[in-house]
Amino acid sequence: MDRERIEVSDGNVRESSRNHLVWIGWVGIVVGILSFVYSPFILGIIAVVLGVVSIYFKSSTLGWISIVLGAIGVLGRWFFHGGF
Repeated sequence: MDRERIEVSDGNVRESSRNHLVWIGWVGIVVGILSFVYSPFILGIIAVVLGVVSIYFKSSTLGWISIVLGAIGVLGRWFFHGGF
């Protein structure tokens, strides 16, 4: 995990994680799983968008999982129910 040193106003130095937005990937995964059972089209697209944002913030594994789950939700709806 990438870390950078940040000096705060009182002169102390602390380390901060550059991956502080990892939760976006986890939310994308949860939304992708929910897209299997509830509103696949909307939640699937949201999962894909959250996955792309997660990849942008260097959480590529979580992002790709979110994208795949969202795509499976959307395509599964289309395949099993014949449309959106």
